[in-house]
Amino acid sequence: MDGNTFIPYNAKLSQEEIKALFSNNDNKAYNIISIDDYNTILKSFNEKNEKEAEFKKKAEEKEKIRLKGLKLTERIKSKSEGHTSVFERIKERELQKEREKQRIDEEWRKLLYKEKEETLRKIKEKKFFARSDVIEFNKKIQESNMLYERQLQIELKRKRKEIRDKLDKEFEQKQVHELNNNIYVQKIEDNMKKLKEIDAGKQIEEQIIQNKELKKKMKEEEEKEIMNSEGLLFDPEKTEEEKRENLRKLYEDIDKQIQQKQKLKKQQQEKEEQFDREILEYNNNKSYIQEKLKNAKMNEIK
Repeated sequence: MDGNTFIPYNAKLSQEEIKALFSNNDNKAYNIISIDDYNTILKSFNEKNEKEAEFKKKAEEKEKIRLKGLKLTERIKSKSEGHTSVFERIKERELQKEREKQRIDEEWRKLLYKEKEETLRKIKEKKFFARSDVIEFNKKIQESNMLYERQLQIELKRKRKEIRDKLDKEFEQKQVHELNNNIYVQKIEDNMKKLKEIDAGKQIEEQIIQNKELKKKMKEEEEKEIMNSEGLLFDPEKTEEEKRENLRKLYEDIDKQIQQKQKLKKQQQEKEEQFDREILEYNNNKSYIQEKLKNAKMNEIK
């Protein structure tokens, strides 16, 4: 090809280069340059491409640095905005907590007020019902006390009547017994006087001898009728020893009668004391009931 070659169709040349390339080829039908020119042009292209690549690399590095700086700036800005946002969120959270606290305090005050009102209402109702219960209780106590007092009076009257009837009966029996005892004792005393007169002296013995038949009959009748107690019968035919023994037994019988009389007297005294104690107990119960009724009335007034 005479040392000449075609220019590649994709060669990128400036207007000046194109003009320089074709300035010497105006008379040719196609564009042909020498290999040396081509190599020179290609070298210039390569240098240009290298410079452009270097410029592009530097531009890319600058762009990377710029983008890196931009990212760093954005990051710093984001962090700064983040700090501001965190502070604002903390502040907002504190405000929210304060508002929540105020809301809770307000609800709590309302609840306390409502609870206080409810408590006061219950206390008033309780006082009212308690007073009603106290009045009803005092009324029942009063009725119970009145009923108890009436029953107690009836029971005391009944017991008093029983005691009086019993005392009257015993007193009547005692009077009859005392009357019999008095008669018996009087007869014994008369008989003892007669015995003493018998033992006293000869004058009585002479009178006994003179009136032996009459006295014997009278004495037998009297002693058989009065002194025939537990085999104590004065027999004129008995010896002096037997008479003294009979007299001793007679004294023992008299002592027994006296002891029996004292025993009856003591029993009567004990019954009277028992009656007095029952009367005293009745009075004490009556005073206790009156005091209880008085306290119930005072509580009802309060």
